[in-house]
Amino acid sequence: MIPKNLDKLIFIFTTAILFLGLSFLAGLYSGVKENFAIEAIRDLKGNLVLVFEERENIVPGGTPIDFLQPARHPGNGVTVNEKPDDGNLIFMSGFFDGG
Repeated sequence: MIPKNLDKLIFIFTTAILFLGLSFLAGLYSGVKENFAIEAIRDLKGNLVLVFEERENIVPGGTPIDFLQPARHPGNGVTVNEKPDDGNLIFMSGFFDGG
């Protein structure tokens, strides 16, 4: 017994195979010629690798891994400004390289 819409299924299957085949050939061509498409794919891959490596910095509540440095001075904790508020602004910095 032949399905009622066999011609439609064959068309969809053939179109999908043709699309996949042409995509594969375009990828091979881009790899050999090293054109803009392969550069875009390399950039995308680099960005995905970077996001995966830096996921601890991105996820809320994660521990920063690349920005932490040893303390420059002995002691621990936060330095508290004990001077009274005189209305001047205080510049605060953190996670910056001193050089």
